Amino acid sequence: MRLVALIDRDLEKLARWVPQKEMELLTEVCERARRDSDLARPALLLCLAYAKRVARMLDQDPFPTVTRQIAERLQQLGAKSGL
Repeated sequence: MRLVALIDRDLEKLARWVPQKEMELLTEVCERARRDSDLARPALLLCLAYAKRVARMLDQDPFPTVTRQIAERLQQLGAKSGL
């Protein structure tokens, strides 16, 4: 799954629990990742960190499928770049 597909659908879900200014920064990073594929991994890591933070805050993961997809995409990028 492409980063754009993940981000378009799921940033809104995160926005419910992430402060507005932090959400604006996350959105900006993701927008830049759309234009520069080198930023895909950092953007995904940031999204995953926020998803985990929300899960800890709520004592449950409100979007486990999204969290799993982000982790899978990170694995794919890592394998591709030899990380």
